Amino acid sequence: MARRYKAAKDLREFYDKALAAGGMANVWYALSALARCSEVGRLGIVGMEQRFASYGGEDPSDPIRRDVWRQWMEPCRAFETRPAPAGEMQRVIAKLKETPGLVAEGFRRFGENVPPEEQRAFERAIVDSNEGDLIFSFGTTHVLRAPVKNYASVEEAQAASRASTLELHAWGLATCELGRDCTRGSDAWVNVCFVSGDCSDNNAEALATKTLGAEALPQVRARKDEVVAAIKARNWTALGL
Repeated sequence: MARRYKAAKDLREFYDKALAAGGMANVWYALSALARCSEVGRLGIVGMEQRFASYGGEDPSDPIRRDVWRQWMEPCRAFETRPAPAGEMQRVIAKLKETPGLVAEGFRRFGENVPPEEQRAFERAIVDSNEGDLIFSFGTTHVLRAPVKNYASVEEAQAASRASTLELHAWGLATCELGRDCTRGSDAWVNVCFVSGDCSDNNAEALATKTLGAEALPQVRARKDEVVAAIKARNWTALGL
């Protein structure tokens, strides 16, 4: 299904068929298509391009990013003549929550005050799925939900924040090795291109570089290798699960 989504020339047609077919994977990628294309129905391709151009800036990668953006949005063109109805995103999310599977369970947990051990059990199930996309989307909540502490100094708080950010980047890179599509043209690749300005073929590390600095890359890579090994070995302690 992931390959069909990436290769689709008409995401409006893809969306209609995936939503009608139902099932966890189909509805998941229907939601991905809708999130990518729904604004085209409101603004049109030209309006979306004007919005993108308005972000502007002096970054020399901007022309490259604009070209990438045009290519990425082209499959959305049919949403311009057949826009999604108002409230469609909420309806698709509601349908996804009703669909059996881990994705539905993950969406149901968003915004909920889930007991830590219950959340860790869910994330262990996500890791056991061996699905890189699911691990990326739902497997790092334990990092984001780390208990808030009273730090002794601003420097200590900043160090803790940096450590958490490094952990998230390491997990993100690990999922690229575990099945999540991070190759050129994928949603992951496009996101890194837009945010970091690095639109080269192998740009997965560019976001960590932009956020943490090039000097942190050896540490990010080392932790990534640890995460990959721990996931393969189901070493929950090493994963913080």
